[in-house]
Amino acid sequence: SGPAPGRRFRLGFAITALGKQSRWEHAIAILASALKSHSDDADLVALNAAAGACARGQAPDAALRLLTVARRRRLGPDVVTYSAAISAHERASYWQDALEIFTTLLRHSNTTRSSVADGSQDSQLEPDLVLYNIAISACDR
Repeated sequence: SGPAPGRRFRLGFAITALGKQSRWEHAIAILASALKSHSDDADLVALNAAAGACARGQAPDAALRLLTVARRRRLGPDVVTYSAAISAHERASYWQDALEIFTTLLRHSNTTRSSVADGSQDSQLEPDLVLYNIAISACDR
């Protein structure tokens, strides 16, 4: 099942637009409403868009809550979710928290890598160069 073709990313686009306008609170409210109504549009793409809005809005606590929501709802989180949470903390000058989240990602990445090797899971938690740069940048603040 899932959203109809053409609708798949509509919620994510709306949330991204709000984030670009520094309206992260509205972005989260729209995501929360979609999650509450069990909308098919409330997927990892929409959640990551909200996390990105939190990063742009320097809302580290909200970004961290979205990591928890992603886990509870079994939507992820993926590298994009972690990247947004780390970036939100980095932009708010909470470098220690940013590194703690990065360390958590690395720990989950290693666990996931082991599971992938035995065929029991697929990997969406492999940190990339951008993520390493965000973590390094957090230390510079």
